[in-house]
Amino acid sequence: MHYRDRHQAVRIRDAARVRSMADAHFGCRSTVISLQAQSFFPLLQDHALGTRNSTEEATRNDFSQESPKGEPMTETFDKARLADILEIKALNAKYNYAVDDADGEKWASCFTKTGVFNALIEGQRPCGPQELAAFVGLCNETFGMMHHLTTNEIISFDGATARQKVYLQFFAVKDGKTEGSICVYQDWLEQVDGAWKYSRRDVEYKVKFTEFAQPT
Repeated sequence: MHYRDRHQAVRIRDAARVRSMADAHFGCRSTVISLQAQSFFPLLQDHALGTRNSTEEATRNDFSQESPKGEPMTETFDKARLADILEIKALNAKYNYAVDDADGEKWASCFTKTGVFNALIEGQRPCGPQELAAFVGLCNETFGMMHHLTTNEIISFDGATARQKVYLQFFAVKDGKTEGSICVYQDWLEQVDGAWKYSRRDVEYKVKFTEFAQPT
């Protein structure tokens, strides 16, 4: 068979394979792919059929990225940082539940031994385990029953330290009234004995988004 004929046969075969994939994915016969669109087949082959060359090139590109410290990115580096991110998110959840449950000691354990919390309550900047644990009682007196929900974490790393910016949805229930506010946490974190903890946490008030009275 002449080279040009073989090339045309390959294109026809690929068109049939692409149509078959479209049928499988969309549950209907595909009519938009025709031999008049053969100029697009190499692109379709790369993305839909997953040719060996494009896969190898993508793999090379993925692992040629650089880490935040300018070092070549490796699979080990990626897995380690993913574990760190998950641990910090778990720390956020532990913090939220501890303060909502009025568990001062557990809440204080989220911080380093010299950790500091810059609070919304004027003049309050508790530092260290004892001050932090006692601060939870003041929060309950000030806000009543509390509910913390953190989302949209942005986390960056520098060795054994990290920075985090995260939204806080804060609900307070007191005297039959519920208020909801949006705040932002700015965090500084350190690894202590292999565990991530806050060395500093600042809370910034943004806006109140709801207020309603409890039904009687």
